[in-house]
Amino acid sequence: MPYKLLNILILFIFLFSGCASINKSSYYTLGKESLENQEYDAAIQAFSRQLKQDINDLKSVRELGIAYYKKGELRTASRLLLYYIQKEPENSRGLLYLAAVYEKMHDLSKALYFYRKFNQTISDINLINIIRTHVQYLYRKAVRKKIKTLLASDSLTVEQKSRNRIMILNFLYAGKNPLLQPVSKGIADVLISDMTKLRVFKVVPRIEMQELVSALDFGEFGYFNEEKCLRMAKLLGASILIKGIYNDVGENRLVIGVNIIKVDSKKIITIKKVEGNFTEVFDVEKKLLYRILRNLGTEISKEKWQLASVVPTKNFLAFVSYSAGLDYEDKELYEKATQCFTMAFKLDTDFLEARQAQRRTELSALLKSDIFEVEEIARRIPEETEKLYFPPTQEYMGEIAGMLTSSFLPGLDARNPVRDGVQNNFGETAVVTVQLGH
Repeated sequence: MPYKLLNILILFIFLFSGCASINKSSYYTLGKESLENQEYDAAIQAFSRQLKQDINDLKSVRELGIAYYKKGELRTASRLLLYYIQKEPENSRGLLYLAAVYEKMHDLSKALYFYRKFNQTISDINLINIIRTHVQYLYRKAVRKKIKTLLASDSLTVEQKSRNRIMILNFLYAGKNPLLQPVSKGIADVLISDMTKLRVFKVVPRIEMQELVSALDFGEFGYFNEEKCLRMAKLLGASILIKGIYNDVGENRLVIGVNIIKVDSKKIITIKKVEGNFTEVFDVEKKLLYRILRNLGTEISKEKWQLASVVPTKNFLAFVSYSAGLDYEDKELYEKATQCFTMAFKLDTDFLEARQAQRRTELSALLKSDIFEVEEIARRIPEETEKLYFPPTQEYMGEIAGMLTSSFLPGLDARNPVRDGVQNNFGETAVVTVQLGH
């Protein structure tokens, strides 16, 4: 942003903030003291005077933005803080408050983006987990907002969305053993994760699919209604729908079958069933994944296939417990979800996904959106970040310039259910460059 525009904004603020007599050498200090005392007009005046003397004082730009945030003037706060972050993209304090500004403005996609950037600049694992939990809350909130909008319009067609996007429904259980019922979500979860890691198709995150199922009051029998399933796929912009069914046969054996449905033509491709012992559930899933890709005419390199070949656990009971935890987490029954994830990890201490899920739901049970205190977080971080975590290169600034469009919604579930693969991005993130004075 040109310095001229910043000068104009600071001059405007200065002219309307009064002309009290203040020692020119201590404007920044006075501004900080006023901020601490919740005297926001005085803080704005002090930081504005400091910037009138030195337009390059980026700390004063940041603190001026924070003062406007605390005063409730969010648009001005966002412009100042975004300008600051473009100059100092690794500063924790600036990122935290910019994310908080966007959250209060109900711009959840930008809030999510900058909270995640903030997490990259801190090392306190407790703070990192708190932010991750809050991000998860905001993500679910953003998904529900999107679902509500989609259902209100109900006019999207597959032609308006990606023709390379897959939606994988929860699998149906055709047997009678209640122990196996929770595996419905577990199989879908792992398949979604593997598909995402391969980066061949865009995959509808399980949380989006699940929220739409809840909003439509889909019920167990809704999965048998092809028209309802196709409507879901269209609403979420998928051109390919995958529906699966599983059953237990004989002693301790599992069989899984899948149909691939082309949403626009309604063409159905039936995949040859795969089966194996309960303890080989992930090997069975890998065979299923391979057959799906082959029937979609997709060739996968050896390197990419290795990303999806990791087996999280060979303990079937641990996988069942993990799957039950997913179901409770979807219902926001976090204490019960934590119990299931804890049991899964106890059954297999190498099952890292269960451990991660346990920590996630423990925090979700403790943290509510109304007790997320930005000020408490801010007090626990240094004002000036000592180490660069993502230096302000031209490549990074190019990323900043092209992103956060009005249609953005984070694209990947934060669950990361498969170990040692490519780290999932929280979404197809992007940020718009906002100029001060506009």
